[in-house]
Amino acid sequence: MGDRYEMFVAEMESARNEACEAYFKARPQLFVTAEKEKIFEAGFERAYKQQAETIELLKHGMKGDYDLYQWLIGL
Repeated sequence: MGDRYEMFVAEMESARNEACEAYFKARPQLFVTAEKEKIFEAGFERAYKQQAETIELLKHGMKGDYDLYQWLIGL
């Protein structure tokens, strides 16, 4: 994978970690478990990737053949 992919993953993980910490800090009544953190992280990653794909589609004029994966690997 290319540098673009590595940078995307690093930015996503950083944002995910900050969001996860803020989410559970704002809800002290929740008992934080590894399972709850994994569920939050999975949902965050899915939404983050969808948002990134939407942004790239908008940049490229909503072409139906555009693929985020191709952008990430630099095609």
